[in-house]
Amino acid sequence: MLVVSGAQSATRVVTSPPPPPHWPASHSEDCAKRLEKLDPELGKLARSVWETFYSGVEDAPRSSLEHMRQLLDLLFRKLAPDDEVRQSKFFKTKSGEKPQQVHRGERLSYAASKHVADQSMRDLLLGQARQISVLYKKLNKLHGTDPPRKVAEEILTEAQAVLEQWVRVLGL
Repeated sequence: MLVVSGAQSATRVVTSPPPPPHWPASHSEDCAKRLEKLDPELGKLARSVWETFYSGVEDAPRSSLEHMRQLLDLLFRKLAPDDEVRQSKFFKTKSGEKPQQVHRGERLSYAASKHVADQSMRDLLLGQARQISVLYKKLNKLHGTDPPRKVAEEILTEAQAVLEQWVRVLGL
């Protein structure tokens, strides 16, 4: 519960909604601890996604979407730095103004190839590339707006599932 005092000295109580029924309280914390092994900032971002969402503040859904996008960006950049991706077989020089720009599909392919020895697990992660691209489009589209709470929760839950799958397969 959060108590907010307004300028007119009126006080209103904002109650944070409970987490989804399928979401054990320790679930997100376990993922955050695993991500900290790779980079402490990843753990902080992982915690901030759901803490922000359930904080009860007015722009919590939008802020949570932004945190999730930052978390995924940082994770995939840690797993597949630009310079390494550019030196890999997955990178293709682009035409236009940014010929050395690393695209998400190239980064995901390199990350899975470099960090996942089991072929079936690597194929599973690579099969998610399209889903992850669609997910990023949703995150990018909605993080700058004031999305409905239910829509934000669905997107965050989808992103959390992708994140956790990568964490499990990577053995973090």
